[in-house]
Amino acid sequence: MTRSQLSPLNIHARTVMAIHAQLAAFGVCSASAAEIAPAQAFAARLIGPGIASATTLRRVHEQSGAGVFLAHEEGVLTGVLAFVLLNKVGYEAITANAFDGVDPAPAHVARSGQKSAALYGWGIAASTHSTAKRLIGGLNAIARSAVPDIPYFSRPATPAGERLLIELLKFKPCNGGLVWLEPYSVRVPVAA
Repeated sequence: MTRSQLSPLNIHARTVMAIHAQLAAFGVCSASAAEIAPAQAFAARLIGPGIASATTLRRVHEQSGAGVFLAHEEGVLTGVLAFVLLNKVGYEAITANAFDGVDPAPAHVARSGQKSAALYGWGIAASTHSTAKRLIGGLNAIARSAVPDIPYFSRPATPAGERLLIELLKFKPCNGGLVWLEPYSVRVPVAA
């Protein structure tokens, strides 16, 4: 059965499972409900105010099945990777500059029965260099295999985040302070 023959329910479930598997290979695991508030506080300390609330992170994580992921070193939280899987309506909102990146509308978030149309990067927060490398490696792995056919968007919140996205990951500026990265499948043509 090809990806195009899968039902939207199965496509979403497979996408979420692939995201979890790719990140787990880098020692980055899905946050439990109890871990989300401490993860949000950790990220706020490193990124600053104005990021998504713990309540919003929890809602999106539960709705999509993949939104908040954590990295630990010796049992201590050292990194948070957070993103929003957007459905078609969410993708249209982001391209129309009508997407709220701090508190995404539930109608914009992909959920069971919907195909992911884009990924919005909420942020990467790491307190160690080794964790930062793992988070970036996991994000690149997702792009290559879990969701290779969708674009990535983000809105840098710090100068360091902007350098990471534009200089290292090669995101391009677009509307309203957003940056974007075309789908991996477009960036890296399939060998014949």
